[in-house]
Amino acid sequence: MVLSLNCLILGQTSNKCFTEDIGQTYRDDSKVEVEFSNFKVSHFKEKLLREQIIKDVIQDKNKMDLWKVNSQKVDEEENNLQKFTESDIKDKLGGEEMNPRYLFSKYFKVDQMDIQGIHIFVVPTST
Repeated sequence: MVLSLNCLILGQTSNKCFTEDIGQTYRDDSKVEVEFSNFKVSHFKEKLLREQIIKDVIQDKNKMDLWKVNSQKVDEEENNLQKFTESDIKDKLGGEEMNPRYLFSKYFKVDQMDIQGIHIFVVPTST
């Protein structure tokens, strides 16, 4: 395993967070093997759609945005998370929207992880 990330869907409390593990390789829906060095945010979105907790809310990887957040700020806002908006993610959690075409390693460094914090907010979109 290269990374273990805690994710939360916008509008839920932190006790609903779930973990996504990323290995050295990833097999996409087309059965193509992708090395971690080439793993993009779009691959992670595809991976998320395999989780029932995501499928219950989102049916298409193009109908979600991912935000990398500052896990310490998430802890500070623990009691307010359920009422957060996308603007709150940016303004109060130091959120950075993750671009699907960028490498995942642009956002997360293996040796700089808070293993217990929330790392990613999943935001359902209508487009």
